[in-house]
Amino acid sequence: MRQFISKIKDRVEDGLRRICAPMGPGTRILVIVILVAVFAVCNFYIMFRAIYNIGREDKRWEQIDSEIKIPEMAPGPEESGKEPEEVTREMQEFFNEHFKQEENDTEEG
Repeated sequence: MRQFISKIKDRVEDGLRRICAPMGPGTRILVIVILVAVFAVCNFYIMFRAIYNIGREDKRWEQIDSEIKIPEMAPGPEESGKEPEEVTREMQEFFNEHFKQEENDTEEG
């Protein structure tokens, strides 16, 4: 494994020497400064963009396309003549029906 890494290192070094050999010392310094500047700009862009996007996904609000129709219910189970279990069951059915519809909407689109 060490020999393989050594061969790759030697090939990269030879390639860089062939590219940099015709350049003068001033040109090499200019190329190095330009590359460092480009990489620094890319680094700062990625870093600040990541910091800017932290928490933005959490703040997005979901928009409900369909109108929610809430069934009319009496102020209390005692006044409506219904048992509390029956009122609770009606409310559970309503919410289950709404959330199933919302899940189907998200699966389709």
